[in-house]
Amino acid sequence: MDSNLIPESDVQAAGRRFSRLGGAVAAMCLITLGGQILFGWLAKTYAPHLLETDWFNWVLTQAPMYLVAFPVFCIIALPMPKSTPGESSLNAGRWFTFLCISIAIAYTGSAIGNSVMETINTITGRKNVNIVSDTLLNSDFLASFIVAVLLAPVFEELIFRKIIIDRTRAYGEKTAILLSALIFALFHGNLYQYFYAFGIGLVFGYVYLKTGRVIYTILLHMTINLVNGIVPSWIMKNIDLGRLQEVLENLSDSATEEQLKELLAAISPMVPYLIALFVYGLLTMGAVAAGIALLVINRKKISLAEPEIRLPRERAVSTIFLNVGMIAMVAVCTAMFALNLFLG
Repeated sequence: MDSNLIPESDVQAAGRRFSRLGGAVAAMCLITLGGQILFGWLAKTYAPHLLETDWFNWVLTQAPMYLVAFPVFCIIALPMPKSTPGESSLNAGRWFTFLCISIAIAYTGSAIGNSVMETINTITGRKNVNIVSDTLLNSDFLASFIVAVLLAPVFEELIFRKIIIDRTRAYGEKTAILLSALIFALFHGNLYQYFYAFGIGLVFGYVYLKTGRVIYTILLHMTINLVNGIVPSWIMKNIDLGRLQEVLENLSDSATEEQLKELLAAISPMVPYLIALFVYGLLTMGAVAAGIALLVINRKKISLAEPEIRLPRERAVSTIFLNVGMIAMVAVCTAMFALNLFLG
């Protein structure tokens, strides 16, 4: 059907659908933030000792999302009309190809995010830190693994790939991928992760659309979080950079036997982890290089289905974003960015 002949009722229905979806995400974000603030206040008031434990802090930040906000999101979003992609299998070779591409995009996005935040810190004179990296580095390994590798990928892929893409695919797979990746990035609420999340969101969205199986993107997400977050954090926890720097600074040009013994004593416990860090760096660089090469080689194979309902070109952006729900979502996510920027 020619875009000019689409009934006005279809355009209005699309606006209501996107508004409802945006409202669902806004509600999820608000409930998560509200729950964290409420439970944090209760803990601080009645059981402040709990705030000193890694496990409780993970529960404090994640329980409102998984136990309350996610069900509310589902109640709002699931009744919406959906258009699901056809199912097909993804062999190990293709899955590994998408993994390498995801790693390359993730590291590129992280580099952009870090550069942007470094520029902002220089301009403002503030010292914002990457909250996620800092949390992983200073938290209990098992708690971090359960949340970052097992729980978060399952819930996030169900939300941002399965539910959101299924309910926007009718307006074109390009629209579905871009919108789901954008919402995924905004949901993270900080500039350190924004570009990273948007990039891998595009890859995960494409994989889901081509296979119709969210299990593939869940496994990709789990692997990315493991490789990019848990593994390097675990290695760095076991390398005392402060101690190494102290010993090296005290080491004179003509080092004495006592100084060399001190250096050896400082380094010895860290040797396995220094080797692990070196190997990890090599493997990561190899995966990034392979990912870039594979993306370039396969770029012409990228294909997306035409819309089932084609919005008028001149009204597509306004129909998707200029509605109460989407405006509320952007406002809430912007507030999250501001909080992390000025309170981080």
